[in-house]
Amino acid sequence: MSVAIALPLRPLPPPREGAFVAAHHDPRPCVTYPVGWWDTGDRNNARAIKLCDTVCPLRAECAPKGKEKPQGVIRAGVVYDDHGDVQRLCRNCQRPLNRATQNATHTCEMCRRGRLAAHHGRIAELVEAGSSWAVIGRAIDYHPDTVRKYWLRQQAVAA
Repeated sequence: MSVAIALPLRPLPPPREGAFVAAHHDPRPCVTYPVGWWDTGDRNNARAIKLCDTVCPLRAECAPKGKEKPQGVIRAGVVYDDHGDVQRLCRNCQRPLNRATQNATHTCEMCRRGRLAAHHGRIAELVEAGSSWAVIGRAIDYHPDTVRKYWLRQQAVAA
């Protein structure tokens, strides 16, 4: 003889502001996934953009209309900075690039970190030659402060 135990069901989440139906039935990913993903600067921005582009059935309705200028959010798969300007995306990982991290290669700092070590030999040559961090940064297409910090970290580890 087997005994069945009835476990209590978790209560369903209430509908979010502006939701058509309860969150578990809403087809929009911005309602069913964590809302923070659609705030610019979240580490899951690339996921949010992909969900907008591939899953959302209401993408066209989400696009800004008229003079509307979204700020600091992702709308219809487009990233807007805090000033309402469209942000470029990293060509490798599709994360938004802010004004400080935009560069000629259109890659974010996360993607560039691994590549910096590939330039170690060239950096060593230029440091040995007495080049400034600005010259070294231009030679390998990195911000001078990034190169300097990398080099100082490497020297500290070697010591």
